[in-house]
Amino acid sequence: MASPSSSGYHYGEGYMYMTTLNALLSFNPAAPSNALFGRKVVLEKRDSNFAKLLLCHDFKGGYKEHEYNGCASIDEAFRITHWHLIDTFVYFSHHLVTVPPAQWIAVAHRHGTQVLGTFIAEHEEGRQACERAFASTEAAEHTAKQLASVAELGGFEGWLINIEVALPAELTPHMLTFLRCLTSAMRDQNPSSAVLWYDAVTVDGRLQWQNTLNGWNGSFFEACDGLFTNYHWTDKTPQQVAKVAGRRANDVYMGVDVFGRGTFAGGGMRSHLAVASAQKRGLSAALFAPGWLAEGQDRPKDGRTMLQLQHDFWKDIENAIKCPRRTNRKAADPGPSDSNNDNESASEMNSDYDSELEVAPPEPLLRRELDTCFNQGCGRATFEKGKCVSRGSWYDLGRASLLPLPGGWRLFRSLDQSITTRCAFFGGSCWHVKGEVPRAAAVRMPLFLTNLKTWLPPNNADSPVVITYSVACLPRCQIYLVLHGSPQEGDGDSTMYVGPFAEGTAPSVKGNALVRAIETGVHSFESAGPEAFDAEGDATEKATQATAAAVPEVWTTYEAEISAAAWDRRHIRDIFLACTVPEDEPRGTGDDVSKSGPDCESPFDFSPDPSSDVLQSWAPFEGFIGQITIRAKEQRVDAQSSVEVT
Repeated sequence: MASPSSSGYHYGEGYMYMTTLNALLSFNPAAPSNALFGRKVVLEKRDSNFAKLLLCHDFKGGYKEHEYNGCASIDEAFRITHWHLIDTFVYFSHHLVTVPPAQWIAVAHRHGTQVLGTFIAEHEEGRQACERAFASTEAAEHTAKQLASVAELGGFEGWLINIEVALPAELTPHMLTFLRCLTSAMRDQNPSSAVLWYDAVTVDGRLQWQNTLNGWNGSFFEACDGLFTNYHWTDKTPQQVAKVAGRRANDVYMGVDVFGRGTFAGGGMRSHLAVASAQKRGLSAALFAPGWLAEGQDRPKDGRTMLQLQHDFWKDIENAIKCPRRTNRKAADPGPSDSNNDNESASEMNSDYDSELEVAPPEPLLRRELDTCFNQGCGRATFEKGKCVSRGSWYDLGRASLLPLPGGWRLFRSLDQSITTRCAFFGGSCWHVKGEVPRAAAVRMPLFLTNLKTWLPPNNADSPVVITYSVACLPRCQIYLVLHGSPQEGDGDSTMYVGPFAEGTAPSVKGNALVRAIETGVHSFESAGPEAFDAEGDATEKATQATAAAVPEVWTTYEAEISAAAWDRRHIRDIFLACTVPEDEPRGTGDDVSKSGPDCESPFDFSPDPSSDVLQSWAPFEGFIGQITIRAKEQRVDAQSSVEVT
């Protein structure tokens, strides 16, 4: 728990926060106590030109013990499974200076999500702190530089500034100085930084939430990177805000309180309606307090577990984000305005922007390697190389690895994929694919969207790439990796299949490459046991465990090595799984199947239409993926095999 401090500075291993302005103003990054904050995890960059989604954490007041010190049960802890949808994560509490715990920073950064802390002023203590912090230009600049210093030490990208107290109007110029100085300092130390202003206090010092962008808060918006509006807006507000914001529309985050409390569309399981309303106008959205899914008294009582509710909640959010979104472009900066009239901002007079409606795909991560064991930072047992080394629930966000696209990105109607704690290769979870597939057809399932630039290592463009992965499948089920390459200028797309192909196998589709992977290890398959499936396991999995139905016997690890010359594309654009069940016998000419099936020489020549109802000869499929590593070879001396590329 927090270390008590009369100075208002509280710290421990992996966390710190401040309850007084004195603690912030006297903050010294070189102090020995700050070494406890934790190891930094570099932010994986994400490429995005669309409206964004911000998630503002507000779970039971923040700084719960499990967030920085582990805990015994995964059912008591809030966690996020849909990181690929979240551009910015704000850690929130009601302390004056809220610094995100190191574990939250680590898991967010691994998924390319920007992390912000919170500077919040509330009640009489907050008013007094602001009157000191913004008493003069010098005081405002010093406060800003101290906050930037805290962020630099903590390894996160910026701040949400939330001033919820009335202040004398003469302090407004100093607040604007503070915002400009903080924004500039953060940009100097981190090009991925952001400073956001929460819509509460107005330019004349009144505490009056606007629920929009206008002249009463436009000056604050112009002084920083974005505005987080209050939650009480209407269906007409997004169109008005988009007009006012102009080319900066996606810098306005329309607030959505998941607890409801007057928010547009009512919050809860209807929060996606507010997100869609904002994003189709090119505005960003800010989800506040999604911990409602775990602690809300009015959450659905229909038998769904917290994780099932979370899956349904985020599935709707994802569909809202996929809706056509307006992108705003303007060649020239319209410049500042001196207008402070209500319902008018500095940008309104220059809102003649060009606009288009576009459908936004998930933003890819920009990486030079990929290394994941599908660990969500919790489990019902602990596994090492497939072996269950200890049973019992645990929760440790610091151990989380990169998670793939969840089941919402399902391309084939008969096959589902999701995270599972039923078993794991390392940690407490792995990726599970289950359903039916047509025999002799390779059903592709999206796993990661990523610009994986392993093909051009900084120091050696000819360095090979090593791919390692571990799978466990039911008999006859097979899982291959499918790597889609981003083409060189003038070239078409190229696809590479990686798996245990027979020597001499050749692709029959132009542009495809088959990479033969060599088996490098076999490990026993163990599960967490039937007792693990209480709050999280569904009925199907419980029945599977209880009746000891067929499960894989072993985990098999494969390794492939590809030279730069073997596939001369610049980088991997995305990664799929190919799931197939070979036919027991060759098909006869009288089989009623799609015309692509009978004549194909390889299952990868035939990817069935997801909407087709004429496919025959279906087979059950189940498999687990325990780890995937793709990286440039770096003087490896332990390579056990090589691969052939035909």
